Amino acid sequence: MIVDSHRPAAAGRPRSRAATAVVLLLAFLVSLAAWVAPSASAEQPSRLQQQVTDTAGVLGGDTAEVESRLAELRAADQIQLWVTFVDTLDGIPVQQWAERTRVKSDLGASDALLVVAVQDGAYWFEFDDPSASPSADQQTAQRIADRDIEPRLAAGDWSGAAMGAADGLARQGSGSGPSAGVLLAIIAAIVAVVAVVVLVTRRRRTARTARQTEDARDIPGDDTARLSALPVDVLDSRARAGLVDADQAVDASTTALETATGEFGELRTRPFRSALDSARADVAAAHSLVQRLDDDIPETPDQRRAMLLEVAGRAERAERALEGQSRAFAEMRDLLINGDAAVDALTRRAVALRARIPVAERSLAELRSRFPAAVLSSIEDNLPLTARLLDAAEADTARARSALARPVGEQAEAVDAITAAEGELVRAEKLVDGVDHAADDIATARRDLDALVAEVEQELAMASRLLGSTDV
Repeated sequence: MIVDSHRPAAAGRPRSRAATAVVLLLAFLVSLAAWVAPSASAEQPSRLQQQVTDTAGVLGGDTAEVESRLAELRAADQIQLWVTFVDTLDGIPVQQWAERTRVKSDLGASDALLVVAVQDGAYWFEFDDPSASPSADQQTAQRIADRDIEPRLAAGDWSGAAMGAADGLARQGSGSGPSAGVLLAIIAAIVAVVAVVVLVTRRRRTARTARQTEDARDIPGDDTARLSALPVDVLDSRARAGLVDADQAVDASTTALETATGEFGELRTRPFRSALDSARADVAAAHSLVQRLDDDIPETPDQRRAMLLEVAGRAERAERALEGQSRAFAEMRDLLINGDAAVDALTRRAVALRARIPVAERSLAELRSRFPAAVLSSIEDNLPLTARLLDAAEADTARARSALARPVGEQAEAVDAITAAEGELVRAEKLVDGVDHAADDIATARRDLDALVAEVEQELAMASRLLGSTDV
C-alpha cells in the first residue's frame, strides 16, 4: 500500500529558507519482511555532512554513482539535492523529521531534500525555487515525486529513486521554463532593443525638429499665421533665434550710428538714432518675455505660444527698422564714394535739359496756334518752371562738387546737394516732357472725349425712354 500526503510551505519560516514543497508520504507494503528489522533503532535528525547519507545501507555499491549524478546536477543547474536513507524514524512524522534536518543542515534556496525511512515505508521530498511561487514549488515537487521518485521506491530501487529526483530537478531547470541566466539574457536583450528604439526615435524626433527649426528661420517674425502653425518647441527655437539676431543688429547698428554721426552729423543721423531707440525698446521687451517664460511660474500652452509670437514679432520689427536705416546710410556712403561720378552725370543731364528748352518753346508756340488757351493751361507755365529748377539743380551740383573737394569726414553736404539736384532735374525733365507730348495727349483726350460724350448721350436717351414709359 502506498500512501502520500502533501504539505504547504512551512509556516513562520522565511521564504529564502523555506522549502515550499509537497508532502509526499509513502507507505511501502511491497514486502513487509524486507522493510522491517527487529533490531533497528530510530535515528534522530542531525546535520547532514554530505549530499548522500545512507545509514540504512541500502545503496551499497551504487553510492558513488548517486554522488556523481548529484554533482552533475549541482554543476549544470545550480541545484543541490540532499539525499538521506535511514532505517526508521521511530514514530516521528517524516515531515517533522525532514524539517528538523533542514534546519540543522542550514539548507536554503535552490536546495532540495529527499528523506527515505526504509523500514517505516515513508519518504519526504521538497524543493525550494527562489524564482517561483509556493504553489509552483508544490506542483514541481508533486510532478517529480509522481514521475521520478515514487515508482522506483515502490520497486525497491533506492539509488534509482535518488537519481530520479535529480533527473526531475534537472528537467525542471531546463524544460519547464528558462533559467535565471536565460531570463537575464532575455531581459538584457529586451532592454537593449528598447534602448535602440528609444534612441532611434529620439534621434528622428530631434532631426525632424531641427529641420522644422531651420525651415522656420525663413518665416518672417511678424507672419503670425505661419508661426502659429508651428509646434511650440519649434516656435520657441524660432523666437529665441530671432531675438539673438535682433540683439546682433542692435549692437551692429550702435557702432554704425557712431560712424554715421561722424560722417554725416547729428541732423542727418537723427532718423537712424530714433530707429535704434525703438529697436532697443522692442528687444528689451522681448527679453523680458523670455525671462518670464524661463522662470518658475508655468504658463498655459496658449499663454506660452502668445508670448513666443510676441517675442518673434518684436525682434522682426527691430531688425527691419534698423535694416532700413542701415541701407539708407550705406547708400549715402556709396554716394560719397562715387560722388564725383554722380556730379558729372548730373552736369550732363542739366546740359541736355537746357538744350531741350528752345525746342520745347517752339512746340508750345505751335500748340498755341492750334488750341485754345484753356486747353493749354496745364502746360502753360512748364518751361518757366523748368528754367528755375534747372538753375537750382546746377547750383546744387556746384555745391556738391565743392563739398566733395573737402577732406574725408567733412563731405556730408555733398549728399544733400546731390540728392537735391537729382530731385530738381527729375521734376524739370517731367515738365519738358509734358510740353513735348502735349499734342499727342490732347489728341488722345479728344478721341476719348468723343466716345465718352456718345456714351453719355446714349445713357441719357435710355433714361428718357424709361421715364416716358413709367405710369404716373
